[in-house]
Amino acid sequence: MSMKLTHDKFRFHVTTIELDGETITVGGNNYNTTLKMTYNQGANIKKINSMIIDFLLQICEDLHHRVIVPAKSLLLSFSKNGGQLDMDRVGTSLHYSFPERAVMMCPVKNTGIDDLCSYVAESLSDKIKEKTNFQAQIDKIKVKVSQNIGPKVATVKLRLN
Repeated sequence: MSMKLTHDKFRFHVTTIELDGETITVGGNNYNTTLKMTYNQGANIKKINSMIIDFLLQICEDLHHRVIVPAKSLLLSFSKNGGQLDMDRVGTSLHYSFPERAVMMCPVKNTGIDDLCSYVAESLSDKIKEKTNFQAQIDKIKVKVSQNIGPKVATVKLRLN
């Protein structure tokens, strides 16, 4: 059985740091997230959905109104200085500095929609595996992240078993 889960708070508004060749683009985007769950037979769907909704709301809240920095990028170097996160584009004179409290070091190589969708899907999968015993009851999750403006959409499917 499959079910699509939506919620008006499955969204986040972020500042992204995108890398394109020699340049860094700092931009703001609004994203919506939807989730499709496929359950195994005998799953306690009501209880699972309640927890999954809470997990996805927390992930979106953690991202919301943050500067999302691609922590796994080999093109950036980072240092902390007096409550600031300094970021330099390796091999160039490009330098940015953000208040640490405004930054989320996201474990991705870039902060495009595909990377953010993968981050959301993997974070949700990790929470399911770490905090519940529902993994055996869920066959797959499909996370879709879409930009509010423009046709950009990314989808990630993960099998939990």
